Amino acid sequence: HQSWAGQICWMNPPYGKVLNDWMKKAYESSLGGATIVCLVPAATDTSWWHDYAMKGEIRFLRGRPRFITPEGTWQQTFSPSVIVIFSPEVPGLKLLRNGFLLTREFLSR
Repeated sequence: HQSWAGQICWMNPPYGKVLNDWMKKAYESSLGGATIVCLVPAATDTSWWHDYAMKGEIRFLRGRPRFITPEGTWQQTFSPSVIVIFSPEVPGLKLLRNGFLLTREFLSR
């Protein structure tokens, strides 16, 4: 139960029933100031997707990620994947695909 508050974390959780718990931790950690970048399945039909992933910035990947197995061979994931980014809210600061947009509200602080 390590705290991620204020940290920038990469999360590639185990796919399966525990994924809901990992996504909940990532989302709730972002409310405490953490930025969490998650590699997860594009499982839009699951409750964790609607409860947590939809609250983050979702970036769909073209193709499927490949990993090196312990035997040294390449293996693709079994399902399409997405990157979900949870980050703390900063009033007037909006995350865009290629950087940040500073709004008047932010600049007048």
